[in-house]
Amino acid sequence: MFAEGRIKVIDNFLEKEEADLLEKEFLHPKFPWYYADRMSEDDHLQERPDHQFQFCHNFYFDYKPTSSFFPILKSLIEKMKIKSIVRIKSNCIPMTLETIKHAFHIDYDNNITAIYYVNTNNGYTEFETGDKVHSLKNRIVIFDSNLKHRGTTCTDKHNRININLNYYGS
Repeated sequence: MFAEGRIKVIDNFLEKEEADLLEKEFLHPKFPWYYADRMSEDDHLQERPDHQFQFCHNFYFDYKPTSSFFPILKSLIEKMKIKSIVRIKSNCIPMTLETIKHAFHIDYDNNITAIYYVNTNNGYTEFETGDKVHSLKNRIVIFDSNLKHRGTTCTDKHNRININLNYYGS
């Protein structure tokens, strides 16, 4: 189904209590989300360029934690076997009436990308290969960062929330 050795999907990645705690934290009304007016360099080429935005929270960037909320990711990071972090951020993509696809992109060259799905919804991550990974709470997809991918909106929940990790592994 997936390109051999390039995409790995793991369900029930964290203990249920840890996954529930992350979801509760991200859905809390006081969790700070920040508006990002674009998703990628090719937003203007998409079918719906007016819907190429999201809300983000940066946890780690430029070789250091950038958020006081960084400790909530401890169990996720420990399980990942990360040697060195490039970036960790979360994305909150609001619901739309129809599924809107974002532009294919890579986050960073020559490392590992992982997407952890915080909540279940009918959005998904699509790869340029045509493979799709649906947003299921406590699922993680791990792949070569040079593999182009894109996200979508969802139509069945208020938002689609994921944690995007870029790192070097062991």
